[in-house]
Amino acid sequence: MKQLALFLVGFPLWVFSQNEAVQSTKDRLNYGDVKLRNNSSNLFYGFDTRTSEIKGDYYLNSEWAEAFVKFYPRNVETPKGTIRLDTLPNVLVRYNIFGNDIEFKTPEGIKIVSGAMIKEIQFNNQSISPKLHSTLDYIDNSEKIKPGFFKVLADGKIQLLEYTEVKIRKPDYVPSLNLGDEDTQIIKNKVLYITQGEEVIRFRKRRKDLLLLMGDKRNEVLRFIRQEQLFIRNLQDLTKIFSFYNSL
Repeated sequence: MKQLALFLVGFPLWVFSQNEAVQSTKDRLNYGDVKLRNNSSNLFYGFDTRTSEIKGDYYLNSEWAEAFVKFYPRNVETPKGTIRLDTLPNVLVRYNIFGNDIEFKTPEGIKIVSGAMIKEIQFNNQSISPKLHSTLDYIDNSEKIKPGFFKVLADGKIQLLEYTEVKIRKPDYVPSLNLGDEDTQIIKNKVLYITQGEEVIRFRKRRKDLLLLMGDKRNEVLRFIRQEQLFIRNLQDLTKIFSFYNSL
């Protein structure tokens, strides 16, 4: 925790050297002249909420969770000198998908760190997610994945990954017809990917694709699916299948 305190005290000074337009909101939060509200969506991105509401939020999970955070190692200047930042254990975090930011809850308030600085987040509570891993460590030849994090559903020689993207649906209400929606909606779309070496490829929950992918252990996988009465279109069952295959 001492390392966390040193880092977060020095963090506002460090982020000031980043792109000013991108960092302006982060800097104001870190310096303390802007306070987070219960629903901070309009504060971050400037929606006019005088005549409408914002439904949803930008977080992968809006609740704070204790985690072990692994950074891309770097030296960070703090008021007490230079520290080598590599890991922070047992810290409270949450992931803002839209801005690709990791928020840290500290005694001094909420501090925000760019997701590009972080390699992996391992949650102490496995029911939330075993871990999040930076998309920057994978090759995306489809160029459809923005910098952020994959949720690692199954680890091993073939990883099963879940990528969440945020889309904003603006109000489309037409007063003269009394039709449409008056509210801004924040929608989270989840897409599955698998790994082939360092490359990530989109995966659709189809039996043919699964058996082709696991062709070297096809009989064992089929036997496991029948014995456990698993359904490929069920994400929890699919995760079990990948975990089983990776254990062979």
